Amino acid sequence: MRRVVDLGYVAVFLVVGGAFGFFAPLLTSGALFLMPVLIGLLIALGALVPRRVAFVATAAFAAGFVGMFLWLLVPSRARCRPPACQMALTPAQDVLWLAALLAIPIVVILAVLAIREARRRLRDVSAAQSPQ
Repeated sequence: MRRVVDLGYVAVFLVVGGAFGFFAPLLTSGALFLMPVLIGLLIALGALVPRRVAFVATAAFAAGFVGMFLWLLVPSRARCRPPACQMALTPAQDVLWLAALLAIPIVVILAVLAIREARRRLRDVSAAQSPQ
């Protein structure tokens, strides 16, 4: 049963990463308001995910993000033939934006996990020091 729950966490992080990857290229078109919602969802999920699944769930998030980002970007690059089509960014700039937009939620996930671990250790230390 525990493995099914763990796979559920991984699947949720994969889907949320895909949502991030879908909305990240659209940030200039008014989808910016969804990013705080997705970051809040990541904070809530990061607080819930077990330690044993945290790394795999974070990797699933990154895979979903990169997969969706590339799924949107590669076809538009393939269809674009200059001079009739001018993309705003070069492919190198697209990769930089991909890395920057992926770093933000990964840092949020890792911060939530680090805070949770610090709280757990503090609880363990205070329980060990309290008189019984």
